[in-house]
Amino acid sequence: MGKYAYPLESKWPISFVAGIVRSFASAPGGVNPVGGHTGEDRAAPSGTPVYAPTDGYIEFEQFWLTLDGSDNPWLMTAGGGLTVGLQADGGGPLFIMAHLSATLINRGQRVRKGQLIALTGNSGIWTTGAHLHFEVIPPHPNYNNGTYGRVNPALYCTEYPDQVADTSLGPAGTITTTPQEDDMPDMHTFLTTAAFTGGPTISELFVDVKAACKKVDAIHEAIFNNEGTNKSIIGGESLPSLTNKNDLKILDRLEDVITAIESQGKA
Repeated sequence: MGKYAYPLESKWPISFVAGIVRSFASAPGGVNPVGGHTGEDRAAPSGTPVYAPTDGYIEFEQFWLTLDGSDNPWLMTAGGGLTVGLQADGGGPLFIMAHLSATLINRGQRVRKGQLIALTGNSGIWTTGAHLHFEVIPPHPNYNNGTYGRVNPALYCTEYPDQVADTSLGPAGTITTTPQEDDMPDMHTFLTTAAFTGGPTISELFVDVKAACKKVDAIHEAIFNNEGTNKSIIGGESLPSLTNKNDLKILDRLEDVITAIESQGKA
């Protein structure tokens, strides 16, 4: 197995959000599977260069539509926003970079280790700020391992691009803010796609999510007004124990996504 590099320079640390270090397998449950966080998050401002971890080809470069990953073999979801998957040569692992703001490559393109292939961002539903979410799927993955087949990037990555940079390599292409046109669904296709296998469409799901967001808003207000946990609020339900502030931020962002999609649908 050859040496693989992390996609960001060594100066960018692992994120620390709501009291949790966003390393691999952290914070099981919630938006994460039972085994915890499926990758590691590196805190970096939007527009930070993302480099190829190894020689290989671009397996995918796109936004995903479903919330359960049922439309693709890697279980990629709408939570990751604009994502790039780099398949290592020689039967090596698949490296996944998510929440991007822009890419410089196209699906099927060959790239060299250390080439600039994308820029970090804040795209996708499950994000509370600009960062890079980095995952590794090994050869012959076990998708029942509790982290959707992903493994700790540290098992494969042993260096950083600023430590092994080949100055003769130029960028892999020119910057684009969207993936290839044939990967971008029109609004009708997006809204009428099933969010889960055999489940409601994304449009139908957003109706339920909007109602949930309104309920969370009421809970949020009660919590931060220091009201008691036994106070009866909307629908006669009792106030739950203090909600994780990071979850509230995620729901706030989800509501923004809903509003944006509705406005596009009316355009």
